[in-house]
Amino acid sequence: MINSANFILSAFTVIAQIAVVFLVIAKITKNNSVLNFVNKRVSELSLLVVLGGVIGSLFYSEIAGYIPCELCWWGRIFLYPQLIILSVALIKKDIAVTKYIKALSIAGLIITGYHSLLQMGLVPSIICGATSVSCAQRYFINFGYVTLPLMGFTAFLLLTILNWKSRNN
Repeated sequence: MINSANFILSAFTVIAQIAVVFLVIAKITKNNSVLNFVNKRVSELSLLVVLGGVIGSLFYSEIAGYIPCELCWWGRIFLYPQLIILSVALIKKDIAVTKYIKALSIAGLIITGYHSLLQMGLVPSIICGATSVSCAQRYFINFGYVTLPLMGFTAFLLLTILNWKSRNN
């Protein structure tokens, strides 16, 4: 079950990375049909990304038994509030939350980006050590590059791009 979930969540990560490239191209080329679609649904699309990240992180810690490292906890700190903010925004039809989502996502992007580089051995560990799990430990790697921190990085990157200069902020 855990291997299947790892594969499925890794595949969703790759799909999200393709969406990032697609959105960047749409923004550069000013493809109004794509941009209008995203702008009209930025809160809903962001909520789907955040919900996937929250469910995924809870699956890994509560069902798969992967103990979160210190950087994983910091990533969660910037992800979990977005679920509440976006849910309330959708209920209240508040379109002004994208600036908060963007700020939380950029902070999460920095943390998960550092964590991904740490697991690749490209940067030294300067933060980890307070928990029983090393931040450099990989629980799995799929498709030759997808790890837990990269999943988080991809989610935060997609959230940042979705909320970057949308009509709502």
